[in-house]
Amino acid sequence: MWQHKPPNSDIHTGIDEEKREYVTVVADYSTDGTVLPVSIRFVDGPVHNIAKVISMIHMSTTKHNGAETRYYVRIDDREHYLFFEDAQQTPTPRWFVLD
Repeated sequence: MWQHKPPNSDIHTGIDEEKREYVTVVADYSTDGTVLPVSIRFVDGPVHNIAKVISMIHMSTTKHNGAETRYYVRIDDREHYLFFEDAQQTPTPRWFVLD
């Protein structure tokens, strides 16, 4: 599984492309525009249901003048960061985790 980070970790904006592992995510899109991930699957891996979205923070990045949303989620009694590239800044927004 991907890198686990506690809530007070130093995850920052401008994450290098080579540290990203892109994943498949099923998400719930509400009528108010909120996007909440429901499950995650790595390439050729099993599906992991997201038990809870603990927090969600929209972050600006200094690299490429982009933005992303960082989700802090609980999966199987562990907490992890999950990121979504901003659809307004990226022609093909994707979900990723840090490797």
